[in-house]
Amino acid sequence: MAASTYRKEVIDSCTSDLDVSAGRTGAIGDQLGSLRIDDTALGQLDAASKLVGAVREFGECAGREFDAAQRRLRGAAAELDAAHNTMREIDEANAADIQVR
Repeated sequence: MAASTYRKEVIDSCTSDLDVSAGRTGAIGDQLGSLRIDDTALGQLDAASKLVGAVREFGECAGREFDAAQRRLRGAAAELDAAHNTMREIDEANAADIQVR
């Protein structure tokens, strides 16, 4: 059977990129979720008030979606890190086994 190979620096880079993306995604979600618009920003008509309400609702919904995306990105980074740690532990165990013989 062929030996498995992997590039640790690539895995670390992917994990880091996922963490950075998660932070940026969370920041967008925070901004959208806290979107504040004055009730009269678009005028005094009922339609203007309804439009402001729709914009607020959109911001809240988009904020929740970006928060969910942030959680998924952080989860992917954690899983990738766990896989990397497992590979490292296996390598260390194999190296120790070779030295014992």
